[in-house]
Amino acid sequence: MARVRSLFSLVATHEHHAGGVCPDVYFVPTRACRSALTRSGLLLRTGEGGVSVFYEAVSEDALPDRGEFDFWAYSRDGDFLRYTDIRFNGEERYLYFDSRRAGEGGRLSQGDHAAEADMAEASDVPQELLYWQAPPLFMVRIVIGGEWPAGVSYAVPFRARRTTWRYYVSGKGVNGADFYVAAASGEEAFDYQGEVVLPNQRPASLYCSRSALPLLRESGERYSLRERFNGHVVVRNLPLPAAGDLSRDAALPGEGWVSPVFVNL
Repeated sequence: MARVRSLFSLVATHEHHAGGVCPDVYFVPTRACRSALTRSGLLLRTGEGGVSVFYEAVSEDALPDRGEFDFWAYSRDGDFLRYTDIRFNGEERYLYFDSRRAGEGGRLSQGDHAAEADMAEASDVPQELLYWQAPPLFMVRIVIGGEWPAGVSYAVPFRARRTTWRYYVSGKGVNGADFYVAAASGEEAFDYQGEVVLPNQRPASLYCSRSALPLLRESGERYSLRERFNGHVVVRNLPLPAAGDLSRDAALPGEGWVSPVFVNL
């Protein structure tokens, strides 16, 4: 049996998923890419959040001097655009990555994560990538030449969106001034903003984060609701905001994203 070696791998990683592989992103090779793979006798394997390309060791001498492999990237998660801190493809500008600009460790973004610097004009994107059946989230070109048996691992890293968290705490006899939202250290981490009336006409106490916080699927920093008088814990782990519950507040700095969380005692 011929030994199979890795030519390259490509994954999308995300801070929302603790910096690991983003499982809902998948890559689709263009028609030209599929033809190139077949011509070169390469094997394409799709996996969670990425793709890998392999070749048989016995066919190493048959590999061409250069190869270009283009992929469209999509997400199965409808909230991906909400929890990701970047503006995706717009008119005549597209999120495009090229392995010839790869950074340390195979990072395809120009900075630590995908950002505005990775947006490209249509004229700078390979034309075959611009003819899609469904608009992709982003596009990738992997260029291989010279030492083919490199087995390089490429990654497109994404950053989680930062939002102002607002906890609305309601319940019989709740007086917001008697409680506070604390960080794991026990220190107050949110500002009490007073009493409000929810759309269902229930009164609630409002607590706002003092800075914008990342939308994470699982956070190492969990917040608790405590009694102000003695620090007694009322709710040990307050729920995290849902990625799909976003709104904007023009009074806030930056883009003004807000994540509401409702807690009923």
